[in-house]
Amino acid sequence: MKRNSHHSKNGFTLLETILAMSMLAVMMSVIFSVTTSSVSLGRSIVSIQSNSRHQAAFYNYLKQLFANLPSDARITLEENDQNFQTLTIENPNTEFPARGRQHLAKQLWVAIGTDRDGLVNLSLETSNQLEDGSNNQESIYFQTELVRSLTNIRWEFYDANRDEWSPEWTPAMGRPSQIKFFYSYPGHEDEHMHYFWIPNRKDPPLKANTQKPTPPPRP
Repeated sequence: MKRNSHHSKNGFTLLETILAMSMLAVMMSVIFSVTTSSVSLGRSIVSIQSNSRHQAAFYNYLKQLFANLPSDARITLEENDQNFQTLTIENPNTEFPARGRQHLAKQLWVAIGTDRDGLVNLSLETSNQLEDGSNNQESIYFQTELVRSLTNIRWEFYDANRDEWSPEWTPAMGRPSQIKFFYSYPGHEDEHMHYFWIPNRKDPPLKANTQKPTPPPRP
């Protein structure tokens, strides 16, 4: 009489092990892909929100700057050899931080430049001195980057006398009433535009000198 021999399995076969490892690898790949996509999406959202807040602050700064220009502000818009415009404002009626306190700006520059990737940046520089050196105080400068990584930036000022928009401006042309700011992003052909208004301000009336003259000293 023959006995049936029973062989007990003490582990997985090689085929089962390979299948299990393959399934685990696929699951890990899916989990890693989903996690990477989520992290990338989160970073993109944070970057977009940060850029939006930065641009909103930039446009609000320009809006307040142009709206509060005093009557004695002198505006110059000129192009350099690279066809980049520089906006210069004397007596801009704004302050800048430096050395732990605020300083009154006598001159302000909004300049256009490029980075190593060929993209366009817009920077702001202020000084407590005029270029003619009429101030007798120590020179203090402040510089910061307003907008970066654009493909194009340009200004246009409205000339009311000629009823036309001009890419250049000098103090001899008077005080412009409107400004157009154009810019475009990499990968987008559309050009965006913002309007800024410059209110017409008159010089404040001179106050009469009511101070009594100082009498001469007695002999």
